Amino acid sequence: MKILVLNGSPRKNGTVVSLLKSITESISTEQNIDWIDVYKLDMKFCKACMVCRENGTCILPEDDAHIVGKKIQHADALIIGTPTHWGNMCAPLKLLFDRNVPVFMGESSYKDDLPRTSLTRNCNSVKSGCHLVMRFRSRKQETDGQAAVAFVLA
Repeated sequence: MKILVLNGSPRKNGTVVSLLKSITESISTEQNIDWIDVYKLDMKFCKACMVCRENGTCILPEDDAHIVGKKIQHADALIIGTPTHWGNMCAPLKLLFDRNVPVFMGESSYKDDLPRTSLTRNCNSVKSGCHLVMRFRSRKQETDGQAAVAFVLA
């Protein structure tokens, strides 16, 4: 099983990192865990061109957002940790999600202009600490229905 951990906190010994570490330490050593510190990623800002909605990928030059998007697509489980600022996730994590809209959301350019969350199959998630968290669904889940997402917010 491939487990991807997205750490949105810049604090190496902060609450979010401590919570994420306690989760990953409880996971069997047989699992493949990939830890990404989102604050260290080199990502360009989303230009809101909406081309990704038509072709399924961001048209900006390849950067860390593209690489992490591919990792998210291939992950069996996604664990996300972020501090909350003004009642929402940290800016780098939001940027990563903005740049990977097709990975997280099912959209159709011919039906409407607004993104819609695709939740037609199972979406297992654990949410803690913030009522503003959305339930995301990966492309992998469309095929096997087994992707899991856990959010750790502090």
